[in-house]
Amino acid sequence: MSDQFIFDETKHIEYSAYCIGEYIKWGDCDWLRQTMIDRQATVNQMFLEDLDHQDSIGTTILRTQYAN
Repeated sequence: MSDQFIFDETKHIEYSAYCIGEYIKWGDCDWLRQTMIDRQATVNQMFLEDLDHQDSIGTTILRTQYAN
């Protein structure tokens, strides 16, 4: 894995952590909790779909994003 890729992914984690912290400070804990539960369920479903279609790993996220 390239150092740039790892750096980019680390920045995404940092940005997410910052946003989560801000929502907690603003008192939106219930909304944040439900959003994180919903998002993780989506990620889990995408992962399971990719396992079912191993010849097209990585395409599930595109199908999911454009379905809405």
